[in-house]
Amino acid sequence: MSHKILSIHYLSFFIIVCLISPACSSGTPGIACSEWNLKITNGLTIDQSWNEIYISRSTSQKDPNGRNASDIYLLTHDGTSFSSPTLAPFSDPRFIDYHPVFSVDNQQLFFISWRPIPGSDEGLAYGNIWYVERQGEQWSQPIYLDIINQAGHDSYPSLTRDGTLYFNSDRPGGEGGMDIYRSKLENGRYTTPINVASLNSADSENDLFIDPDERFMIFNRYYPSNGQMDMLISFHESDKWSAPQKLDLINQPDVYELTPTISPDGKLFFYELNGKVQCIPIKDLLAGIR
Repeated sequence: MSHKILSIHYLSFFIIVCLISPACSSGTPGIACSEWNLKITNGLTIDQSWNEIYISRSTSQKDPNGRNASDIYLLTHDGTSFSSPTLAPFSDPRFIDYHPVFSVDNQQLFFISWRPIPGSDEGLAYGNIWYVERQGEQWSQPIYLDIINQAGHDSYPSLTRDGTLYFNSDRPGGEGGMDIYRSKLENGRYTTPINVASLNSADSENDLFIDPDERFMIFNRYYPSNGQMDMLISFHESDKWSAPQKLDLINQPDVYELTPTISPDGKLFFYELNGKVQCIPIKDLLAGIR
């Protein structure tokens, strides 16, 4: 099946699902695109009830290595406006924390941190993947994802409905600067990550979002040769990923399109541009694919 036919197939599928699904109707508890005028730095995630919204933002503080720090914050929305952000209880202002991501059932929240790994008290020069577990109305202490992390960058986690974890990494053996990897959740433990070769290139695959049902992935690719970046989409069918296609509806020259994600009802697509949330209906984004 050609990539063009595959794209049309998936576009038709998503438009039909959106038209017949209550989640895509005007009666959803969501927040209109026009209201998402938030400043963020690498991260936005929304719980299924739209009651908890976590973002990451840069701060004026420096971490122990002299870099600008970032923290994770909680927002709520009262139906009219967003609350002021409050520091998430698991975010440590002494270090860099960013890119919060809910699991599909909202019982876990994953994030990237440059904090010391267990057994050390020194901050790192790279990011690792950590997570917290919901305990009633509170979060657990942060948990280091040891089977995934290695001595290098492991970042931008995104999860499917069955707990499969996609992320990017600069570990040895990859195609380019950063590659996309996949790890299945089996018996409560993540398996050894596997390089998703068909999504990777000699360039750098970075921020990513995996559809909860693993039907598609949206990610950005940085081109070191010219300093440009594009957002792309790939579709998954019969255990194969289609060739990534550029999302030209949102790609712009000389700016970075960052941290893609989709609202809990599957209706809105979010990404970051120049430090602010951008929002577009998902059906409009997919209609731009040819």
